[in-house]
Amino acid sequence: MNPGTTDREIEGIKTTEPTFGLPAVWIPGNKKQEAQVAGYTVVDPATVIATHIKETIKRHAHELMGRQEVQALLDKFKETNPIDTTGRSHQDKDYSRQLKEIFDAVGGVEIHLVLSVTSQEKLFTATYRQFSPIGVDRVLFTKLDEGLSFGSLFNFSVRNRLPISYFTSGQRVPEDLEVARPERVISLIFN
Repeated sequence: MNPGTTDREIEGIKTTEPTFGLPAVWIPGNKKQEAQVAGYTVVDPATVIATHIKETIKRHAHELMGRQEVQALLDKFKETNPIDTTGRSHQDKDYSRQLKEIFDAVGGVEIHLVLSVTSQEKLFTATYRQFSPIGVDRVLFTKLDEGLSFGSLFNFSVRNRLPISYFTSGQRVPEDLEVARPERVISLIFN
């Protein structure tokens, strides 16, 4: 798409971008760099399609579901949907802000911070600081089967007044999820 900053024509199939109705040109993949150098905004086909679908749903959401259906979805979300932040940096402030907006909009969500027992206690603290504005209620520790020392779990929990809710020992959820009972926590620390 020409953002209006270039007069250079690029060879391709002229079209109209479907979401916002802007003039655009479909180009083969081998022309991508040429288009970028010429000042065009280059968007991959999957993003174009995803954006079009998203904007179409937003425009017609009122036709797809009513207020009661939305409330039922939000209620179900509160009960059953964990948010997995795998691959997200604890330093990504924008992501934390987005999560806070979602949780504030839904309301009544119990938030469990997920930490790996194989991490250092300093990383536990840094991650907690990043996500604490969201309103973390409890902590869930993963990779119990890979850990060697567990005193830092207790230290972190006590220092931050954050109860330990669950442990995981494996990758099968919910099969490998166990409630963090006090006797289990004590046995981890002293064994």
